Amino acid sequence: MICGCGQRMVGNGIRTQRITDWRGDTFVSAAAEVRRFRCGACGSTERLVSPDTESGFRMSRIAADRIIDRVIDKGITRSAADANLDSATVSRLVSSRTNAVLHDTERPRMARLDMVDGNMLCVSDIRTKEPVAVFAGCRDDRLVPWLSRPYPSVIVPDAFCAPQLLKLSATFKMAMSAQTVLDLVRPLLSRAAGKLPDITDTPHEVAANVSQVLGGADPIRQATTASVTSAGTPARHFMRLCGQLFDALSSRDADVGQNSVKLWRSACTGAWERVFASVIHFLDAFAALVFSHPVCLEPRFPAPKFELSTPANVLSLSLDRMRRLAPVTGLRPAGPRYALISH
Repeated sequence: MICGCGQRMVGNGIRTQRITDWRGDTFVSAAAEVRRFRCGACGSTERLVSPDTESGFRMSRIAADRIIDRVIDKGITRSAADANLDSATVSRLVSSRTNAVLHDTERPRMARLDMVDGNMLCVSDIRTKEPVAVFAGCRDDRLVPWLSRPYPSVIVPDAFCAPQLLKLSATFKMAMSAQTVLDLVRPLLSRAAGKLPDITDTPHEVAANVSQVLGGADPIRQATTASVTSAGTPARHFMRLCGQLFDALSSRDADVGQNSVKLWRSACTGAWERVFASVIHFLDAFAALVFSHPVCLEPRFPAPKFELSTPANVLSLSLDRMRRLAPVTGLRPAGPRYALISH
């Protein structure tokens, strides 16, 4: 063995240690030989373990591979029992392997971010519409460093994580899809309708009807119907302003859309500025993300869905296995339990 200083290292003792190994399709306790070497020139030491062991763990690399496969298919607890290990050790192995996978996974140049299963953040490649990695929410310490190597051209967050990731707009180029903006604006408009009786002479029952319409399945179409309000009333003007905002946010040209939103904002003066206060605040806060990149005009593909809920680290490992097996098998499923259902 050659030292980093260029000199040959000499043997400095041999010992054995017990490790978990994989032999004959089963996990066994085996003896590993640890040979120590020392450089006479600089005094540095190295060790060579046979069989090859997982760094930081008393298990062979092949045993670690088999444990990870079992974790993907059966979960951490059952996999730990199969290997005669405690769950904490297997969880630590999962974290270690996930960090290695994230390090080696190519970052998408155009990244879509979706909240899945309520508290996990899935990063997808907008070009391929395929999920790439899963993180333990928007506050996962690994998310920003991982996305930063290299910096994506643009990040497109969904309606759930956009508010939490707004601060990243100073670091990354971010854009919200038109549908995401509409999803966030719709409930604000519905609540704004509730202010009509307090700021205008609109009857409460009319305001309630307007609020219900704006919260419906097709507010863009409903906002233009004359049956909702009477002509010449504040409620009718409110609906007209809502329709103009929906039209602006539905623009198929980014520059036109930005200008239309600004014109709508300038039209909300006096009492209407108070009625639409929450909507105006939202548009001001998210101005850097609205029509900020051409990708926002593309149709939004469905968020990834997974068969069963499981930790984010395990899902990232499952996606990695799926990518490695796909060129060999031509199949996308990663396993019977955590397979990707749709994208």
